[in-house]
Amino acid sequence: MAPQKQLLDAVAAHRRGDFDAAEAGYRAILRAQPNSFDATQLLGAVLAGRGRNKEAETILRRAAALNPKVAAVQNNLGNAVKAQGRIEESLVNYHRAIELDPNYIDALNNRGNVYVELERPEEALVDDERALALKPNDANTLLRTAKLLFELRRFDDALVRTDRALALEKNSTEAWMRSGNILSQLNRHREALESYDKVLARDPGNILCAVNRSGALNALGRPEEALEGLDRALAQMPDDAGAMNNK
Repeated sequence: MAPQKQLLDAVAAHRRGDFDAAEAGYRAILRAQPNSFDATQLLGAVLAGRGRNKEAETILRRAAALNPKVAAVQNNLGNAVKAQGRIEESLVNYHRAIELDPNYIDALNNRGNVYVELERPEEALVDDERALALKPNDANTLLRTAKLLFELRRFDDALVRTDRALALEKNSTEAWMRSGNILSQLNRHREALESYDKVLARDPGNILCAVNRSGALNALGRPEEALEGLDRALAQMPDDAGAMNNK
């Protein structure tokens, strides 16, 4: 079979999720053409997709040596390194991917996630802002940015991002929960209560929401209702520290 046809067949198998056929195809190409960059980088990607991250790292490093200027290889290499628990080390590859392609949203998101795990919210926020500038209607990035702004106690800014996410996904329990928490911090407890009610309408067993809702009720001078909700939460999770503390 011609190498180009072999590569197209392997890529087609990869896209339809037939990882066995894709891996076999890429390896067959590499036996005939050990320095095929395309087959090397794609084999690394398929190995990572199968959770074989140590093997993927080895293959992707070979791909990076064959062509050091491909951002996707650096991004995938960062993912393989991070998946092995070497979180800080993965930053080297994400940095390189973004140097090669400053508008690479996946790499910006991945580096932002690492900064979050390393408890470096200001740096995570910079990457999220860049990703949002490229894709302003991404609800997930909006919510993640809202979370970072919340942690930085920039509550008004956090609420703007959450409202934008809700305009895109009005049934998002995560967004309504974030809205309630931000509004509580802004002492807008009646509106916070409405947001928590939206969450519980969709997810009645959400204990954290029930506990946060009790705080809003108590702030509104309705302690009896707050206790009712806490008792329901404690009936489901009797050892929940937040519920016990609020009660």
